[in-house]
Amino acid sequence: MVEKLQDRLTSKNGTKNTDFEDQYKKLIKTINDRNYLFLPYSSFVKFKPLYLGAKGILRCYYSDPENAQEFLKKHSSNPNIHQDKIDLLFRSTEKVTTPTVISLGASGRDEICAKQLNPDINLIGIDFSEVMLNSLKHTFEEYQLNPPKTLLADIEKQALEISDKADIFFSFAVMHHIDPRNIKKALKRVFDIMKPKAVGLISMRVIDQNMPISGNVGVLLKLNEERPIFYYCWKPNIFSKLLESCGFQISELLIEKEKKRDTGNPEATYGYFYFKKP
Repeated sequence: MVEKLQDRLTSKNGTKNTDFEDQYKKLIKTINDRNYLFLPYSSFVKFKPLYLGAKGILRCYYSDPENAQEFLKKHSSNPNIHQDKIDLLFRSTEKVTTPTVISLGASGRDEICAKQLNPDINLIGIDFSEVMLNSLKHTFEEYQLNPPKTLLADIEKQALEISDKADIFFSFAVMHHIDPRNIKKALKRVFDIMKPKAVGLISMRVIDQNMPISGNVGVLLKLNEERPIFYYCWKPNIFSKLLESCGFQISELLIEKEKKRDTGNPEATYGYFYFKKP
């Protein structure tokens, strides 16, 4: 079971959890020494709405099936939320009769949308969480569709062993959770699973260009011995250059503000990076 925010900030007897604070400061110092800007621990404590909104995601990552299923069911209830973005991606690809579509961070919602836009696609869902991949299968069954192929893999830790290379790749709200020290390695692995002339879309939370911040900024959502979870927001122009440094060509960049919902989360700015592999 994933701890609640207050459980991570305080110990069982109600006192301040200095062990967590010390670990956080130590890791953030290491990261910032490598020129990645992370918020200090004092700011981490102030980000309560963000962490409360991320609890469902953390449950999926850390395999708490009972609570995660409720979150994912709500999360997947509207498969058309990104329909215009996925449709634009599909229309930008070369004419392929049965395109292979690879989704990184597969919970079911966007994959259903892709299948509805083109029933003939060969769909592959990738995630490092079994809970997420099970949700993908269950969502397809609810829509009376054959579940897609899946791959349990962590793009931060390993190359993706896939025989079917992608004509189309997409990933929604995943890259901002990747350790910024590993992001270039992850993007190069995406490059490796795409065919020449393939197209891709990465959606992620970004920093508003009008904010008086010169670089990227992030916070650490959860400390874990095997895998810390980040919320790292990039400046759109910096992430675009990063994609280009990995061999991609940027086709289009859309910046949108997410409408405020009743989750307690602040308004968020998202970047939609359309790119292709030469």
